[in-house]
Amino acid sequence: MNTNELHVMVKEEDGGYWGEVIELPGCFASGRTFEEFREALLEAISMSLPPVAGKPPKPVATKVGALVLQP
Repeated sequence: MNTNELHVMVKEEDGGYWGEVIELPGCFASGRTFEEFREALLEAISMSLPPVAGKPPKPVATKVGALVLQP
């Protein structure tokens, strides 16, 4: 596993999306659309990771396939 890779469990429910980051307990987000969810999730991740060189990290979702959609 790549140390820069995070795994997100995503659920589609009530017409929107909700998900949590497995490697960051308590890190979760939701959104009415997948794009809104993605943006909220990246913000939640950046607030959950420790600062690097005094600046907060800026995570970038590079693989949609890394997201797991649960029925």
